[in-house]
Amino acid sequence: MNRTLTGLSTVLFLISGCATAPTSLPKPEVSVSPQVEQKVTPPKAKAEVAAPKTPPVAKVAAEPAPVPSDLPPEVFEDASAPAPVVELAALQPVAAPVAVQPVAPVAVQPAAPVVQAQPAPTYVVTTLAENPAITAQAAAPRILPQAALPPSIAPPRVTGPKPMNFVTKLEQSGDAPEGSYGFILLDGQTGEILSERNADMPMPPASIAKMLATIAILETKGLNGTFRTSLLADGPVSGGVLNGDLHLVGSGDPSLNRTDLSGLARRLASAGVKKVNGKFFYHGDALPEVSIIDSRQSVGAVFNPGISALNLDRNEHRGASPVKNPSKYTAEAMRRAAQSAGVTLPTPRKGSGGGRGSEIAAHESATVAAILTEMFDISRNMTAEVLGAAAAADLSRKPTSLTDAARINVEWAKSRIGSIGGSEWNGISYENNSGLSTRSKVTPRQMAAFTRYGYKKYGEAFKQIHESQTVGSNGGVDYAIVTKFGTLSYVRGLTGIITLGGRDMVFAIMSNDPARRMRNAKGWMDKARRLEQAVTSDWLQNNWPTTRTANR
Repeated sequence: MNRTLTGLSTVLFLISGCATAPTSLPKPEVSVSPQVEQKVTPPKAKAEVAAPKTPPVAKVAAEPAPVPSDLPPEVFEDASAPAPVVELAALQPVAAPVAVQPVAPVAVQPAAPVVQAQPAPTYVVTTLAENPAITAQAAAPRILPQAALPPSIAPPRVTGPKPMNFVTKLEQSGDAPEGSYGFILLDGQTGEILSERNADMPMPPASIAKMLATIAILETKGLNGTFRTSLLADGPVSGGVLNGDLHLVGSGDPSLNRTDLSGLARRLASAGVKKVNGKFFYHGDALPEVSIIDSRQSVGAVFNPGISALNLDRNEHRGASPVKNPSKYTAEAMRRAAQSAGVTLPTPRKGSGGGRGSEIAAHESATVAAILTEMFDISRNMTAEVLGAAAAADLSRKPTSLTDAARINVEWAKSRIGSIGGSEWNGISYENNSGLSTRSKVTPRQMAAFTRYGYKKYGEAFKQIHESQTVGSNGGVDYAIVTKFGTLSYVRGLTGIITLGGRDMVFAIMSNDPARRMRNAKGWMDKARRLEQAVTSDWLQNNWPTTRTANR
């Protein structure tokens, strides 16, 4: 995903259901800068006149609504995220060897639900052999009972200088997402609440849950921190032979790849080792060792792999199958890399306790800032789980599970951030650090508190790790937006930072449909994106930096 999304200017249009009369509007040019390593701020775009779109007829008030700012689709669309997945009661594999995609929601007739069986999958368990797969039996997904559509959310009083015109029009036209939604906008520096609705409603966060692991790992390692993967020699080296055991020890590097292992093997050879006369142990137990992130998601999905302190190639076998025993998988890859470097290693054996001996070779990972940037771009669950578990181990103790790691991080964040107003920290519950669970719950206020903490402590560097970065102008006031997305089946989340007229504001917008009606997930997701469009358009049109004290 191209991260150089700067240079996108505002395109104005009439959003469906948000206006009742067409208006001629200026339409700024849209330009995309060439791919570069650093993000740059483009010059202000010139405007030209374009005809507006005419909205469909809707039952709305006769008074024309102001025109929303049509932010570029990258602000609301997570192009790299998998399609929404259906939570399963048991492990449900999907087909291979093609790239594994999340299971799409199954169409169900209310009278007699029928689900077609999925073909058996192929996925890696422990080996790097040419055909390293085992076959698992498919399990039928849980069919949730059909539920009546929940009543529309009655718009309560909204804090802010002006009414939420676009949101109100969206609700009146019936184009808001069914279920529940809430949002909050607050000053990034002072925490002053500028706008909120249902900000204390706990909802599944999906991938914006990764914000907690982000601020936790930044707390423990900082932007320039790294992870070390070591080879320890438990014995002397003489005549090219290590007369003792060799230990491969991981600390949780989520960026380790085969090129890194090749470099580690060459350093081992440079240390004079050609053969190991003892045993070759691998140690991935510095973090929880699990074969799957969430047992209610598809067991064959590439976004649901195993986790340990030794991980390789994001725990994806050839980019198509999840690795279920990453420690052993990494050790076997290390043995092959050593062979290519002229070093003969014994068959790897599982060790414990962090290994013994003196470090004879090591590999240092990319920086935490680089790892987080990649995680935000791809929304990679494996990275979030490893970072969250590593942070928990440094903040408190070695976690016993991914859930334990998430709870340690939640308790740390609550104690560090302190009071946030509203219902405070009531209702928060994290099942893991990646958001790959609809059992996790967090409120928009709590999510905004995580984002604000990261921004206040790390400033512009924190903005740079976000996946979508957009700049433009609204009514002569320059703005910039950085965002993180989250998507599950009938769950949508968006959090980030809006810089408007030189003022930084933190926001969170969350939607979900707890009835989980197995119908048109895409249609619901489109509505959730339109809600985000309406909310942010209201914020931009209302020009919060200069009018925030009016009509309070």
